[in-house]
Amino acid sequence: MIYQFGDLQLDQGKRQLKRGDEIIKLPKLSFDVLNVLIESSPNHVSPDELIDKAWGERRVVSPENITQRIKILRKSLNDDASHPTYIDVLYGQGFRLIPAVTIVNENSHTKLISNKKNSRLQIASAITAIVVLVMLLKPLLFPENIDLLNSNSQFNPDSQQSAALPKIDLSKGPSIAVLPFVNMSDDNNEYFSDGISEEIINTLVRQTNLSIVSRTSSFQFKDKQVDGKLIGKVLNATHLLEGSVRRFGERLRITAQLIDSPTGTHLWSNQYDRSIENLFDVQEEIAASIVKEIKLQLISQGENRLPSFINYVPTSLHADISSQAYEAYLKGLMHRNRMLPDDIALAIEFFEQAVQLSPEFVEAWEILIETQLDASSFHFSVTTPVKAYNKIEQYLAIAQPLFPDNLYFSAVHGGMLAFNHYQWQQGLAEIETILPQINDNARALSYLSVVYLYLVEYDIALRLAQRAYQLNPYSPTTLMVLSHLYYEQGKYRKAFDILENNGKSYLSSVVLALMHILDRNVVGLDENFRRAKQFVKADHPVIITLQSWLLLFNGNEKAARTMGDKLVEQIEEVPISFGWVLSNEVNRARFRELAEQQRHPILIYKLLIWKATNGSPDFVLAPYFTKIKLDQLPDKERELGYFRNKDEQNEVLKNEISLTLAQLEDYVGTYRNGVARLEVIIKDNRLYYSRTYSSGLLSMTKENYFVSVTDKTAEFEFFKNNTGELDLCVLRVGDSIWYFYKSNEDL
Repeated sequence: MIYQFGDLQLDQGKRQLKRGDEIIKLPKLSFDVLNVLIESSPNHVSPDELIDKAWGERRVVSPENITQRIKILRKSLNDDASHPTYIDVLYGQGFRLIPAVTIVNENSHTKLISNKKNSRLQIASAITAIVVLVMLLKPLLFPENIDLLNSNSQFNPDSQQSAALPKIDLSKGPSIAVLPFVNMSDDNNEYFSDGISEEIINTLVRQTNLSIVSRTSSFQFKDKQVDGKLIGKVLNATHLLEGSVRRFGERLRITAQLIDSPTGTHLWSNQYDRSIENLFDVQEEIAASIVKEIKLQLISQGENRLPSFINYVPTSLHADISSQAYEAYLKGLMHRNRMLPDDIALAIEFFEQAVQLSPEFVEAWEILIETQLDASSFHFSVTTPVKAYNKIEQYLAIAQPLFPDNLYFSAVHGGMLAFNHYQWQQGLAEIETILPQINDNARALSYLSVVYLYLVEYDIALRLAQRAYQLNPYSPTTLMVLSHLYYEQGKYRKAFDILENNGKSYLSSVVLALMHILDRNVVGLDENFRRAKQFVKADHPVIITLQSWLLLFNGNEKAARTMGDKLVEQIEEVPISFGWVLSNEVNRARFRELAEQQRHPILIYKLLIWKATNGSPDFVLAPYFTKIKLDQLPDKERELGYFRNKDEQNEVLKNEISLTLAQLEDYVGTYRNGVARLEVIIKDNRLYYSRTYSSGLLSMTKENYFVSVTDKTAEFEFFKNNTGELDLCVLRVGDSIWYFYKSNEDL
């Protein structure tokens, strides 16, 4: 079939694309992608459909590979991505050919393509004919296989050696686990062996369409004597790469071997004696060797659809990176992977060295920004938010012009515009543009899961966080967001499991401690507080904050809030949490003022939302509305999922039961349960409650039963004692229930 679209003509039989008399050479996969778009015109093609038809059914192809292929095809067609004339990208839906497509018949007449499908019989006949033709003309149709075989004189697909090669389970597809390389030098060079292992993982991810086991999963076997077959089974990996590194000054000796994990067969091994300056080449040679050996296995079992299973596109990103920069980067990786506050600070120093020595080192820029974000979080408390955000903006000012298409940089830039500069429309537009492209970018997924958590778009945040967790289950941001989202859904066990499964680390201990604050589990809080103390100094702000909550839950409220006040006094220099620190009323004004100065994104965003959705006028930070550019809120209404909007508030008030002032006074008082306190007063001729996490006006809907005017989930029911006094308050928040008894303030 010959198709005409715009000024181009595609001949399926000759597999040829022409513009007039000019023949446009297309790689095989680009031709297949274009052919799919033509045959689907005028309809769009979803990513899954494109994969099935161009790469092959049930093949695992990353969105970044699809995006890259579309870029290559556009370049061949001279199509401008900013103002496309051939290929339209429908974000979240797929791709579509823009020009109308016509069929050119033998008499040079044309007709519009119809959307009718061939019958199943025709398709089956065509497939049968193709299969027969492929088997007859196999050497001609797959020249890359011939070259591959010729490059290894010892391999013959018909030989006994071929028959002896282990077969790959094609229902699972090839998957690689890179085990940590053994350090054969002194202990001071362990960062080198670990870093090389991690970078080989990154090289395989970047250059192939193979399924690669994450670093965290494969590194759990470091320094452990475990049978390779068992490792492969645990990691669900068909192949294992293991090796060692020995350093002699500026010289390296790297050994590597590839193992078929189900059988334990050693498929390939090699030794590389190189200088440090050639380290990048070694990593890429190892990746190429892995691809070659797996291709040999596939060919030996009669599989010729190689690009569908394993595609290799060598793209060196390290050509101009100095060995000194790379060594600083590897040292930074070592410290960052420890996930301790002091190590986070050291990692930033090494990553900064790396980008200063080689500004074109994109991975160093990415992880520097990611680590700086970690440093500003409460869980590490390395630096104050404003200092971290200022640094990140300086990094982006240098890195983005060097790498304008980098998805992670665009994500962070959009987030900074929206949450730190209140340029909502511009920032969120930048984020939504890249959202469909980030499915295999763990850093962008993790960062944007936080963004959509702030926006209370829980479904999107959960999808992004779950995918980020698949790619990198040790990302601190992903762990925190995913556990928080599960907790918000009421999936408490799942929220705890995802943290506990990552071991008894500092990070998991802190996040679990915060979770136990939410569910009022004093025993769990105490256990994780004690564990976290083993990793950092006793005066670390995280430790002091957790200790103050323990004091509060154990009934020593005065000491708890005094401890919080001391933290607030140091807020400009000490990175403390704006959401977790306890403080007395006397310091709250200072706390609010400094919160805005610190450019804390959650806090500022809640201010904006409360104002934009006509939220409770009693919100404690209301005076700071006047300082915020409210006209720059996004057009799309986004309201906090657990708070009522204005219409819902009016509906509650419309159905309320009126009470006299004397009747309201019966409910007023301080209610306690040994862990927390609930204060009930009269305000605006209604009851007003305040507790640790929330406050607001109450509306009676039936006798002794109230609901919060602002909070969708808070319900209050009061009960009388034997003397007829109202002294018990039962508070329900979603599935949680608390019992509070009226008591004197001094108790």
